[in-house]
Amino acid sequence: MVRMDILEHRDGVWEIVYGPSYTNPKPPTRRRIRVASDAEVQAVQPFAMPGWEHYSTWGFEEVHGRRDLGHMYAQLYLNTDDRDGKPRIWITPPRHTLTTIDQLAEAIATEIAPRMGITIPPELIRDYLVK
Repeated sequence: MVRMDILEHRDGVWEIVYGPSYTNPKPPTRRRIRVASDAEVQAVQPFAMPGWEHYSTWGFEEVHGRRDLGHMYAQLYLNTDDRDGKPRIWITPPRHTLTTIDQLAEAIATEIAPRMGITIPPELIRDYLVK
């Protein structure tokens, strides 16, 4: 036997949700994630968010060899995109001059929301950046 809930949405669509109760969930367990500091960010790092993880990268770009003048960037491709094509989302100066992982996570959350149809919290995006 598998526990399930049947949900009726406002538009009249019914949804069956298997597993632990959707309407009375247990509090989530806190998992330990190694949190990278802003100073540990390298030039090119993978972006591990499902659906975007095949070709997407992010990192810290120094300016004239100086970290104090540098900025965070992200080049995001959906997994179905052509890896040799332009990134679907390109977060770089001058539009985005970001210096912390939290700022980058906020920018990514804002940029991908229209493409995904949902808003993903910046805290979750940050988890995918530092995994």
